[in-house]
Amino acid sequence: LLGGKHGLHGTIERLAAIRRVREMARWRKLSRQNVELWEEPCFNWTVVFDDDASFTPSPGFRTVFVSAFGSPSDLEDRLEPVRGRIEALAITGYTGVGDTAGLPRGKGSATNDDLAPLLAIAGHCGATYICAPGEMQSPPLDWPHGGGEFIRLFMG
Repeated sequence: LLGGKHGLHGTIERLAAIRRVREMARWRKLSRQNVELWEEPCFNWTVVFDDDASFTPSPGFRTVFVSAFGSPSDLEDRLEPVRGRIEALAITGYTGVGDTAGLPRGKGSATNDDLAPLLAIAGHCGATYICAPGEMQSPPLDWPHGGGEFIRLFMG
């Protein structure tokens, strides 16, 4: 099941990385830190809620890190180390299109002024697609993923 038709190349390393993520979450929870772990036994998915996490790349196999932030400046501080490398960002409560002044694009119409600081931070960090959680997997066809190189490849 884990090797599939592509074999185990790289799979052992990724499984070990996921195991490491899960064990760190367990140990942090045991030390009374605000961490929660949800996992599927066959490594098909892992969710780690970590109240104090900075931006953390996923080791693969549907591993996701969730973290809350206390203020827009807290979010900006957490995203600073990966500025320029974030392309999409999901924001709870976001239903809008920020297609003016270089703001990222999403679905719906912008109605919540409270999210304006978050949209500005997202734009500052390089995100070109902003959406509600669960919508990141379905960006618009003309989204300039990767700076638009993918679209330009097909347009000639």
